[in-house]
Amino acid sequence: QCITQSTGSMDLSLEDVKALTDSDKIQEIFLKLREQEENVTKDLDKLLKNQAHLETKMKNLNQILPQVASIEKGCQSLHDKIHSTNLLAENVSRKVRQLDMAKGHVDSCIQRVNDIINLTKCVEGVQETMASDNYETAASHINRYLQIDKKLISNIDDDVDGSFAVLKDAELRFINNLNNRFDSAVKENDEKGVDRFARLYPLVGRKEDGLSKYSKFLASKVASRGQYHLTNALKTSKEDKRWGSCLLIH
Repeated sequence: QCITQSTGSMDLSLEDVKALTDSDKIQEIFLKLREQEENVTKDLDKLLKNQAHLETKMKNLNQILPQVASIEKGCQSLHDKIHSTNLLAENVSRKVRQLDMAKGHVDSCIQRVNDIINLTKCVEGVQETMASDNYETAASHINRYLQIDKKLISNIDDDVDGSFAVLKDAELRFINNLNNRFDSAVKENDEKGVDRFARLYPLVGRKEDGLSKYSKFLASKVASRGQYHLTNALKTSKEDKRWGSCLLIH
């Protein structure tokens, strides 16, 4: 049977050892074997010294394992709670959206009811104020009528279309009368009247018309005053001291 012994860089079988006859060779091999033995002994000593440290670590690990298991259980419980909370939040969010939709429908219905009430008041108000020549109040009624969305309430009441027709006719008659009153105030040079009626155009959706008519009035006033001062200046003698002051002032 062949037994192999590791001797550093040499491997000798039992037969090789028995065959050794040179004392120097035997001494050399002996020294190498002793050196190897010492190295093995040192390695064993190191392992024995670290044994206590390893055992302490293992003991600590054994103590931590139950805590790790407890933490894992707690994490799972927390995960379940978070999942449950998420489901609850989604459910609440869905109900809130449903409530918002319901509120939107209710608000729309309330708005339609208010529009119908306003429409009725506008019809009555325009007819009364037009008869009493109260242009400011009539304009406010027409303004309320213009804010109403006809499409939203046309299918609710059978009288809606008729009311809109009455108000449309009243609107046209009011604008015609407003134009006549504005033009009359311009001809009469009634600045207060012009200012009064010019303010009503935006209320009845004719802002551009009002600006155009009022701008023309202002332009005519400026032209008229310029012509007046120019005529007076030409009539004044150049030798008159008032000539210079007239030019400076006017």
